[in-house]
Amino acid sequence: MKTESKATLAEIREQLQRLWPEASYRRQRGQKGKTLTTPELARLAPEVDLSGQIVEISGALSSGKTSFLYRVLAGIVSPLRIAYFDFGHSFFPTAALQAGVDLGRLLLLRPTEQGKALRTAEQILAAEMAHCLVFDLVDARTSLPRIVLHRLRQQLNRADALLLLLTERDHSLLPASLVSLRLEVQRLGRDKLTATVTRSRLSPEGITLEVDTDD
Repeated sequence: MKTESKATLAEIREQLQRLWPEASYRRQRGQKGKTLTTPELARLAPEVDLSGQIVEISGALSSGKTSFLYRVLAGIVSPLRIAYFDFGHSFFPTAALQAGVDLGRLLLLRPTEQGKALRTAEQILAAEMAHCLVFDLVDARTSLPRIVLHRLRQQLNRADALLLLLTERDHSLLPASLVSLRLEVQRLGRDKLTATVTRSRLSPEGITLEVDTDD
């Protein structure tokens, strides 16, 4: 009976590490003392270290989701660096700069193939070239390769890095279970938007942040 119990626990640990590495791996290694968040994300997920997590910023067309993403990136403190994967060639440096993004700490990549982009992201994390990755998937129509996504997720934990996904609302690009925190952005007017937690393993759902924007 004892042998069966040990085997069951081992299976549970293995499944937890496979499906939710940000929980099991963090317990094994302990915190390294670096907390990765931004003012906006800290208000939506209070007292949460986002190192090793995947955060999705989603919204309809003209919802202000890109403006909100730039605000989040502006809060990535120096000397942490950002790798921005611009799949749709829609990154607007002027708007990012106006939002406060430090372009000197941002590496812009414009991949043509999702699988190669994910492998490049793995290499960037392994080499500690960036601490925050951005995948702009607004114009993507093909699902991301799950096997490579899973490897990248594990690499995020090892590197204490954050992955931000920018997506259209109601997409089917990746399993919902891979995302730790999902935010939906809506525009209230020309200079105001809201970001609401619609799915989370890190904080209560339904938290809403109102943001003033002048674009």
